[in-house]
Amino acid sequence: MKLTKVIKYNNVYSYVTNKGTLYAFRYPYYDSLGNRHEKQQRGFSSPMAAHKAELQVEMQVANDELSALENSDITVKEWSKKYYEMTKAKWRPSTEQHYHVIINRYVIPLIGDKKLSKLNRMEYEYLFIDPQLKHLKSSTVKTCHTMFMAIVNSAVANDVIPRNRLHGVKFKPTPKRRAFSETDLAKINDQLKQSSLADHTFFMLLELTGMRDGESLGLKWSDINLKDKTISIKHSLSVGELGPTKTPAGVRTISIPETLVKLLKEYRLDRKKVGMKRGKIVGRNSFVFTFKKDIMYKHFKTLLENANVEKDKYVVYSFRHTHATLLIGAGVSPVDVAKRLGHSDPSVTLKNYAHAIEGNDQKDAELFAKIANV
Repeated sequence: MKLTKVIKYNNVYSYVTNKGTLYAFRYPYYDSLGNRHEKQQRGFSSPMAAHKAELQVEMQVANDELSALENSDITVKEWSKKYYEMTKAKWRPSTEQHYHVIINRYVIPLIGDKKLSKLNRMEYEYLFIDPQLKHLKSSTVKTCHTMFMAIVNSAVANDVIPRNRLHGVKFKPTPKRRAFSETDLAKINDQLKQSSLADHTFFMLLELTGMRDGESLGLKWSDINLKDKTISIKHSLSVGELGPTKTPAGVRTISIPETLVKLLKEYRLDRKKVGMKRGKIVGRNSFVFTFKKDIMYKHFKTLLENANVEKDKYVVYSFRHTHATLLIGAGVSPVDVAKRLGHSDPSVTLKNYAHAIEGNDQKDAELFAKIANV
């Protein structure tokens, strides 16, 4: 392709394509060691547009922003992979898995070929945020956004790009995590008895163990000892893939009540019958629950609706919140509750769950009067 120098501008050239005449610039510069470099870019519709782009390069050189200039053509895919490789050793296993899945499932397919230095907020929302919101929860997309912001901010910190232009993306407020009220919990438990066996078992498991939903979905039958009435939590299903628990303390063995033992026995027998009909063997290495998280969330909303409980008041995490709150409220040692929840530090348990329980104030008043003998 022959470049013809434009007389009006020193470093601007024209060239002929099938679509007509386009323009480019070629700007030579030297680094601190005296080594010669050249920044060039093509595809401009006018010599003025090429000249303006060249002036921006000149300003970067004048301001000693050579690192950003040299990395101006790096793509989102290239930097995301580099960031992952440079940082993963510092992360917890669960965090590493989150980044690995989000980068490879969402970032690279949706915006991986875009130049990081050229990506603006409007383009980012249109290409990355909006497609995810069509089939993922707002809170999940927000998590993807937060992680990508860490990737972009690291590019700024390492002088790969001059600034982060993607700030200001807004999401719908996430429902506050709260424990079920005594009345709403009773309605939900009554409705569960009328729900499918899978839903009944899954949500009662969350309520009676305080497990995270990902930990429950990651359970295999080999993790459940119905004879000893225990469940061993070793994994968590996160972003569709089985990985480690949120923290090392999350690996634990907890006891379960007889109510849950009976329900799990009934559910296991049902799964085996269904498996036989479909020609599948349900064995020790089979997952206890086979539905995906998005389906589980839909079933939870249906459960609340059928139980005549306000849908936007609670989230699935409310089962875990309720389990912890009621145990602490009943006087169970925070150390024991922390161990059951998979917290390494009881202070974390107290900070997150030791708050007022609806209806307890009147009980506390009566209790004090009894103690004071008045």
